[in-house]
Amino acid sequence: MKQDDISKVEDTMTEFNARLCGWYTGELGGEAFFDAMAAEAGNDAEASKWRVLAQLERRMGERLATALTARGVQLPEPRERPTSLLEQAATLAGKGWLGIMTDLEAPIARFVAQIRDEAAQAPDDARAIAAEYLAHEEALLDFLAAELAGEGTRSTAAADALLEAWR
Repeated sequence: MKQDDISKVEDTMTEFNARLCGWYTGELGGEAFFDAMAAEAGNDAEASKWRVLAQLERRMGERLATALTARGVQLPEPRERPTSLLEQAATLAGKGWLGIMTDLEAPIARFVAQIRDEAAQAPDDARAIAAEYLAHEEALLDFLAAELAGEGTRSTAAADALLEAWR
């Protein structure tokens, strides 16, 4: 392999490691957000759904941590839990269940599209973790779509399936 080719591979790996670190810290924030939403929930059924999503974020974060460690990357320090996260949860909670789902759907859908592109560019040794990350983000989008369609009894099915598979 030529030196230029080696350098391109190393650059791709370094860039993807940075992406994995960003995903990892995002999971920490996502878990805190969903925990805050559970605390703000209007009833036990809603709180239970938020806790499933928080658990999904936690497990994905653990899987990313394992992948980063296996790649020899030091885990980034967790960010402080900004009060804005709690304020955002309180603000969203005031919009009612369907209002929350509506507000979250478009940004999550955009993020899923972005992750699809990023996962497709993952180096060979990171394709599995990138696919898992995409699947978990798609589970969040499935949750929102099911809730908006009035299918709340099945809204956590994709998240539950991933959590079961990751036991």
